[in-house]
Amino acid sequence: YEKNISLYIENEVFEEDRHLFDDIRSVSKAREVLKQNQTFFFNYRVLRNGLIQYFQCQVVKPGSERNEFVIGFKNIDREKKKELKQQEKIEDALTVVRHVNETLRDEMEIAAALSKDYPDVVLVDLADDSAVTVKKHGIIIAKADRVVKRSYNDTWEYYISKYVLSEDRANLKSAVAVDAVRSALENSDEYICSYRVQYGSDRTH
Repeated sequence: YEKNISLYIENEVFEEDRHLFDDIRSVSKAREVLKQNQTFFFNYRVLRNGLIQYFQCQVVKPGSERNEFVIGFKNIDREKKKELKQQEKIEDALTVVRHVNETLRDEMEIAAALSKDYPDVVLVDLADDSAVTVKKHGIIIAKADRVVKRSYNDTWEYYISKYVLSEDRANLKSAVAVDAVRSALENSDEYICSYRVQYGSDRTH
């Protein structure tokens, strides 16, 4: 028995799975295992012609009074690969769910940070001076579609020079400077700056 099982393990069983046979490599070890359970099984892989196949080994003790055991091997390749494919689909679905949850959490954090209904929202990372638009004209932009177009400072520079009334530009530049924002948010969850913009002949506060 021990010679045959060793030959089978060395010649057929995938190297990474050979340790699974440690409890039945010898008759004495198999007897010790069968003292606790009359039957046990495990799945392992066989490498044949460069292809992996899944097998199952089952060891059974016919009766408590009999000093022998039966060992059987079964090809479960089709069932196992079907199970793995199903598991892969589940993992893919979970990845999608995690992505959706991450996006929703991101949007909830933005909503919590902005209690009022602002039509345009920019998410700023003061650590690396990046700015990305997350809401434009009242529509949330999907996380995968968000693009960092310019730095935080460049974004404000462009916005202030293009839209803000000339009388308010200097004060707004000082108010939205990185150090000013960081300092304000150390003691508060929100920081509000008021200013006026002009679209054509219309002025808006």
